[in-house]
Amino acid sequence: MHSYITILQGILAVIFLTSGFSKGLIPKAKLELKMPWAQDFSQSAIYLAAISEILGAIGLILPEGLNILPILTPIAAIGLIMIMVLAAMTHYKRKEKREIGVNVGLSFFLLIIAVYHLL
Repeated sequence: MHSYITILQGILAVIFLTSGFSKGLIPKAKLELKMPWAQDFSQSAIYLAAISEILGAIGLILPEGLNILPILTPIAAIGLIMIMVLAAMTHYKRKEKREIGVNVGLSFFLLIIAVYHLL
């Protein structure tokens, strides 16, 4: 079971690193073309989301991998779940139902990681 969780953590870390770096490196005007929700937020808010996703991704891997404060791994997963809840609320307001499914799916897998590490 542990190897499946490790693989899941790696996949989610890549997803959130990719998402975070794209939000942080792509200018807002171009980001709005790919992610229309960005129209509703300032550049600073988008940077905050980017940094949060990058730190969350790092938190999914490093604490347990280095065996330094491994309790940070489930905390990172829970933090990313909170980001997904906020994202789902944004998509709900914008009537972007397909994106809500992505948020729910990612939250489900993050919850598996959090529960596994807390038990």
